[in-house]
Order: sequence, then C-alpha cells, then structure tokens
Amino acid sequence: MKYARLNSNNSVIETYIPPTGVAITECFTPEIAQQFIQVSDEVEANWIKQSDGTFVAPPVIELPPES
Repeated sequence: MKYARLNSNNSVIETYIPPTGVAITECFTPEIAQQFIQVSDEVEANWIKQSDGTFVAPPVIELPPES
C-alpha cells in the first residue's frame, strides 16, 4: 500500500510505501503516522487531492524559451 502526507492546500508533500508486512503505524511515531492517508500507486509528490477524493497531477508549467 502507498501512503501520502498532504499540506493544507491538499497537495501531496511526500509519499511512502512501508516494507512488505509492516503497517504504516509501525514505521512512524503515532503523531506522524496519523498524517498519512492511503493513496493509489500512481500518486506522487505535488499531486493535488480533489474535492471528490481523487488525485490529479499538477498542471504542467510551460517555460518561455531561453533567449
């Protein structure tokens, strides 16, 4: 299972996959473990949680060409 921690803007600040057979609560102190939510495997850092509970990749920012 994959887990993510979100910031106050519902953006993923980190993801974590516990070792096989180990619960997330065994990997962190209770205060940290409770900050994680279970997410699907494709969710990565900077993805955004939508109001319906799904996650989307952040928008791609086009940079201007170098002059």
